[in-house]
Amino acid sequence: MPTSLDPLPPGFRLIAHRGASVRAPENTAAAFRAAYETGSREVETDVQLTSDGVAILCHDKTLVRYGHGDRHVEACSYGELAELDFGSWFDPAFSEERVVRLSDFLAEFSMLLRLHIELKGASPTLAAATLDLAQQYGAASQSVFTSFSFEQLERARAHRSQARLGWLVTEINDEVLGKARELGLFQICPKAGNLTADAINRALEVVPEVRAWGCPRHLEEARLCVRRLQSTGCSGITIDEPLWIDPGTLAV
Repeated sequence: MPTSLDPLPPGFRLIAHRGASVRAPENTAAAFRAAYETGSREVETDVQLTSDGVAILCHDKTLVRYGHGDRHVEACSYGELAELDFGSWFDPAFSEERVVRLSDFLAEFSMLLRLHIELKGASPTLAAATLDLAQQYGAASQSVFTSFSFEQLERARAHRSQARLGWLVTEINDEVLGKARELGLFQICPKAGNLTADAINRALEVVPEVRAWGCPRHLEEARLCVRRLQSTGCSGITIDEPLWIDPGTLAV
């Protein structure tokens, strides 16, 4: 395994969405290992804080989808979550998968992968905790910290002025561009279905990169989506299965 990362590659980049989330339950160690083993070098994940302040990787606000009731993730302690099976909802073969602490994720992957870390939770201390851990594990310089919450991005900017921040939005419009300029964002991250080359060109006057989300979770639709976005100036997209796209077809 490599011990350091090459510079960001040119052209369009595929980012494994919550790990290889077609191959293994999202945001688990199995998903990130599968992403790495199948060639991905950029991954996206979601971070929340437990009730006792531990940063964990989890997308949903509640435990319903994982089969553990409607309790809110942020209302649980790490000890409570650590006892739960976070894999069987996807496939019984993953019954041993447990919730992953951000610190453990960074310890294993920060030197292997470029990271797109979404501030998913609502805790007012989430941004600082996430940025501090990334700094501690040497991952800050190769990470982009994203959120749908502009408030969380403001907290991140106040805590670490040099952090690369990305705002997840539905579409690129005047309000988004104004706020992106105000906060000095690195990325605007719009939904793939709403993207046009004109909108991206406008955004690239404000931020260095436009990265999309919302790639279809079906092979042919995903390929059509990527093919269309490559011609727009978009820098990349999160995708559940990067191997659906032949690297030889990506624009450079």
